[in-house]
Amino acid sequence: MFTEKHKAFTLIELLVVIAIIGLLSSIVMVSLKGARDKAKNAKRLSDIKEYATVFELAYDQNGEYPDPGDTGWHCLGDYSDNRCWRNGTSYSESSTLNNILDDWIRLPADENLICGYANNPNYCYEGYIYRCVTRSGGICTKFDVRWFMKGHNQSCGIGKIIGNYNECTYCQYTNQ
Repeated sequence: MFTEKHKAFTLIELLVVIAIIGLLSSIVMVSLKGARDKAKNAKRLSDIKEYATVFELAYDQNGEYPDPGDTGWHCLGDYSDNRCWRNGTSYSESSTLNNILDDWIRLPADENLICGYANNPNYCYEGYIYRCVTRSGGICTKFDVRWFMKGHNQSCGIGKIIGNYNECTYCQYTNQ
């Protein structure tokens, strides 16, 4: 009588397949992280361009750039905890600034932490900060915006690089 043999995988073959799958999945995860970082950086640059347009609209309509009433740093956007930035320094939102900008923009806030040094929370940054640099006769004539991009020497778009810190690019945009 003829008997049919059943073929099966050996333990070694199964372990090799599992190892290959693990290797391929780790490669995919690394490339996805890079794509995520690029997408977040692109969003930041888009937000900064949008803010720059709004600043010019405010200037055209009011004869000055958005003026929170002082030359201190303030968060740009509406943050869930009303705070932005980190690394030992935390800035707050300005209701005056938000009310001025609210006529033109929905106040995007970047609450994604940009971290360096193995994601140590002591070296994390979030969001965009703004200040009126020059007030002449009670009118804001010059402003400064700062933010971070993930990775060293990243493009700051319409801004310029002012440094590389904690695995990040520190960017600045000013109207003059």
